[in-house]
Amino acid sequence: AVWRVILDAAKFERSALRRGPRRPNWPDTLRPTTSLAAAGADDDDQAVIEQLKKWIAAVDAVADTIEDEDARTALRELPVAVLLRQALADRHVAVGDLEEAAEVLARAVWTGPGDTHPDNTPLLSCWEHLVECGFTRAHQCLRLGYIAVLWARRLAERSHEDAEAYTAELRSRRVVERRAKIERAAARARRHLVAARSLFESELARLDEVREAPGLD
Repeated sequence: AVWRVILDAAKFERSALRRGPRRPNWPDTLRPTTSLAAAGADDDDQAVIEQLKKWIAAVDAVADTIEDEDARTALRELPVAVLLRQALADRHVAVGDLEEAAEVLARAVWTGPGDTHPDNTPLLSCWEHLVECGFTRAHQCLRLGYIAVLWARRLAERSHEDAEAYTAELRSRRVVERRAKIERAAARARRHLVAARSLFESELARLDEVREAPGLD
């Protein structure tokens, strides 16, 4: 069932990226993958979101019934549900819904109680044992950090709203509170992004080890 979801997702991605008429040069037949994260028509965006949710539900339903430890290990090494949730979060970011994007990413690796927020998402140390793929871990941290950066930027851009307070005391309090929120979001972003950088560097080091392995000369 999980493999069928993977095939369906790959087919959907190729269909969404295909330019139309084929060209002699293969790369020209497909649009860049970044175009998937670009906000298009509302109906198209909603269709993609609903399709991703169906795939996520299907994979979760299978994962909940797996008792074989080897199969569970395989899903940690190829965390399909996490990858699908990352794609879903990208759609939410594309339309500016940072709160929902943070919720989706957090639930990809964290099932505990408590509300999630762009400046309060789970750190790597809380969930790294659930995902064996270092590349997926890196992308998860990168996305969490990026959302926190966008959240801090949004808070800063809306600082003019503090001037609408009725009294000078209230304005001062709101300024202090906003500054604290920006600092908190920036600090969380930095922790996520530092973790992402370390994970990407580890993956690159592993690639160098493979390239230098005997028999590849």
